[in-house]
Amino acid sequence: MKHRNKFIYILMIIIVFAFVVGLGMHNSNQLVKAKVKKTRISNMKHIEEKKVVKQNDNKYKDKTWYAIGDSITSLNKYPYYLKDMMLLKKYVNDSIIGRKMSTMADRVSTTNLANIDFITVFGGTNDYAWNTPLGNINDDKTVNSFYGNLQKVINKIQSTNPNAELVFITPTKRGEFAKQPVYPNANSGGYHLEDYVQAIKDVSNKNNIKVIDLFNLSGIDETNLDTYTSDNLHPNEAGCKKIDQVIKTELEK
Repeated sequence: MKHRNKFIYILMIIIVFAFVVGLGMHNSNQLVKAKVKKTRISNMKHIEEKKVVKQNDNKYKDKTWYAIGDSITSLNKYPYYLKDMMLLKKYVNDSIIGRKMSTMADRVSTTNLANIDFITVFGGTNDYAWNTPLGNINDDKTVNSFYGNLQKVINKIQSTNPNAELVFITPTKRGEFAKQPVYPNANSGGYHLEDYVQAIKDVSNKNNIKVIDLFNLSGIDETNLDTYTSDNLHPNEAGCKKIDQVIKTELEK
């Protein structure tokens, strides 16, 4: 009888101990689950916050764009893709085949620039092709040189819509096209394509205007013109998407 009571006592201790251990393990599991759930909620909140920040970082979303240029812009390829990439509301294509810098702002008016948020001027390759005198950084808008024409374009645009952001885009490298000078050779005036690129950068910097240097940043050069252009000058679909990525990256800086 005595041994039996002792056995029952030990069994009860074992049962109580098992119950306490089980309860502790249950509570511990619940605590772990609660922590995991809290961590998941925190991570999801962080992800959502990052999404919101990323969307808010796109200052060009729903903006309107006025694209000035030559035949590269008139083909309407790179503007079409860039509009979607930048989430723009709309763009206006102001371009003319064969256009030189001297006429880039000819169609700029208060009507055309009404409700425009930013303006790009993408040109210079025709000035290289048709031997526009380069001039120098001291040329003002009255001087018929590439430097002077750049200043004329800037003055016309900024006086018409001083609130719009103005951005210049340099030409890309190019190859043999329509009996025009072939990069890296000089034109008949003795000027190289990079001289016109440098002029765009000089005058833009003088006026505190952003420059997107496709000449050096696009990755399009004399070694891959067959891949990224349709005719050694005009970007094909792959070329347009390539330069659009550069334009987007530079605009968002």
